[in-house]
Amino acid sequence: MCTTEKIKLQDEFEDSIRAGLMDSLPPIFSRKEAVKHIGNLVSSRTLANLDCKNEGPRRKIKLGREIGYERSDFIDFLMSNIKVE
Repeated sequence: MCTTEKIKLQDEFEDSIRAGLMDSLPPIFSRKEAVKHIGNLVSSRTLANLDCKNEGPRRKIKLGREIGYERSDFIDFLMSNIKVE
């Protein structure tokens, strides 16, 4: 498979993931909910650690002791960290 075909497949894959998450995620959701929607590929603890290092989603929403994310920021974070092999 040539490089152009790989890039096209990756773009189609990313577009599919982005569209699916836009449809399934609510506008604001918790870390625990985020983990469920991405098939437990990463734990809520890992997301918390990334947040502490300012490497997680751009904006966080805090309500009491719970942390949540805004849908588009979380999807942007996820897409920037996906690697298709």
